[in-house]
Amino acid sequence: MTSLFTKTVTILALQLALNSAATAQKCETSIKMLYDKLHLDSQANQYQYETAFFSCFPNDFASFNNLFGWDDKKGKPAPLYHNSEQYVNLFFACQHIPVQRKVDKIVAICKHGTWDADAINFLQQNTHNFFLKHPANFLQALRHQKPQDAESFWSFYFDYESDHHRAKDLQAVNALVSKDDIAMRRIIKQAYQARVKAWTVH
Repeated sequence: MTSLFTKTVTILALQLALNSAATAQKCETSIKMLYDKLHLDSQANQYQYETAFFSCFPNDFASFNNLFGWDDKKGKPAPLYHNSEQYVNLFFACQHIPVQRKVDKIVAICKHGTWDADAINFLQQNTHNFFLKHPANFLQALRHQKPQDAESFWSFYFDYESDHHRAKDLQAVNALVSKDDIAMRRIIKQAYQARVKAWTVH
């Protein structure tokens, strides 16, 4: 039988997750509670808890990194660093979130992002896979961005060391972007070339 305490904690987690003004600490607590609820309680309302989890997930790269990444200045992990892979995977796996809504948030998080190991890498790899499944949704979202913001998304998309894999990923992306979409193809090319140059300097 579910205890009164558990019910109370769950209600508070939902309220915090759905509150757009929630602080980073509150979101940290809510994400952990909601993740546990979805994985440990077979009777949980999947729609309700996935919606709450998705709402509490960071909305930009800086917030994502502050919650899941590594703090280079302090030399220590962010609050949810050690289990970041499971939280990132759940975000992408949420089945009750409309694809376009999820893509819009993915684009918002990835804009102005830079590669790093662990959580950032999990975000990037999941984004690659999700783009290949839903290219039209991504292109729709990116067309509503300022050119520099759209380029920053693609810059993050191609921001990793392997020239071989980057070239293969560019080929895969170009195969899904219409040749008539000249503006987007130009933005993608610019972002790709900038990452090639940046990693050559490394």
